[in-house]
Amino acid sequence: MPLLRRVLEAGVNGWSDEPTLNLETDFYVAVGVVMAGAASFITCLGLNLQKLSLCAPENANKAPFAQPKWVAGLVCLVVGSIVDFMSFGLAPQSLLAPLAALSLVWNLGMASYLHGESYSKYDLYATFLIFLGTGVSISYASHEEKDYALSELMELWRQPRMAVYGVLVPLVLLFHWGLVRATTRGMIVGRRGKILQMVGYAGFAGTIGGQSLLFAKSAMELIKDAFRGSDAFWHIQTYIIIGLMAGCLLMQITFLNDGLKNFDSLYVIPVYESYWIIAGVLGGLVYFGEMEALDSQQRHMFLLGIAITFTGLFVLTRKDSSLNSNDKGEYIEVTNIEPNEETSSSSTRQRRPNLEKSSSRD
Repeated sequence: MPLLRRVLEAGVNGWSDEPTLNLETDFYVAVGVVMAGAASFITCLGLNLQKLSLCAPENANKAPFAQPKWVAGLVCLVVGSIVDFMSFGLAPQSLLAPLAALSLVWNLGMASYLHGESYSKYDLYATFLIFLGTGVSISYASHEEKDYALSELMELWRQPRMAVYGVLVPLVLLFHWGLVRATTRGMIVGRRGKILQMVGYAGFAGTIGGQSLLFAKSAMELIKDAFRGSDAFWHIQTYIIIGLMAGCLLMQITFLNDGLKNFDSLYVIPVYESYWIIAGVLGGLVYFGEMEALDSQQRHMFLLGIAITFTGLFVLTRKDSSLNSNDKGEYIEVTNIEPNEETSSSSTRQRRPNLEKSSSRD
């Protein structure tokens, strides 16, 4: 496949002098691409299974781990992550990373089939822009691979850039948490309040998910270092990194599930995926010092990709539809009402709104 070979050579050699992949065997590259596409499908299926379980009336008072479909969704997320990780050993990251945005495409079909959510032209436009934006951002980032020991990882944390990063990320998380708090307390109401609440849930989950990627990368480096004979697991710093990764994953799942429970997948998953991809790439660029290695064109294209992504998110909010398809504003009939001080004698048959549903109406 000469054309595929030339494309892969450009992608691999564009950021380093030596290729990181043996291009003599195109079969492995193709397998890696298929695995990455399958991983995005499995991950998207897991998220939608969790939403299906969380929104089921019979599960209203059940803990997530007591819900079989929710647990099945969690298994899908774990399997998808493992398959995605394995695919990076077969094909270049510059080719595979943009495929994570394929989950947006899968989500259009799954949201419609599993939840009865109808998508419009705005969903299609937004999906295209987000797919394009994340692809541009990732493709123009640095993809150089390097092995790190525990001492080197600790030295990276002591760099001045990480002090700035360590302040900005909590501020971003605090901002999105504030959106959730303000909207749930009724400080911001109406459709605008619903949109901000959805962005708060999905944006927090995606941002903290990007940090879990950073800690997961560090943990994998320590595991590889241990297999090379180091004493990485005899140091408390290793367990702190693993603990931070677990904590980030827990908060990621919590906020994402709250978002999926209250809003349509067609809103939550595109916002979550956009934040997750951008936060993950940006975190790696800052932590590993790859941002400094980018030339002017790479930096401009990276920023352009982010701008395109958020343009897609803006288009998504332009949809003239409810953010929650389960919010039907249904009515229940009340018959044979006896007249009293609060009801007229002529009100022997009336319709009243379901207060529980109307309280959450846009």
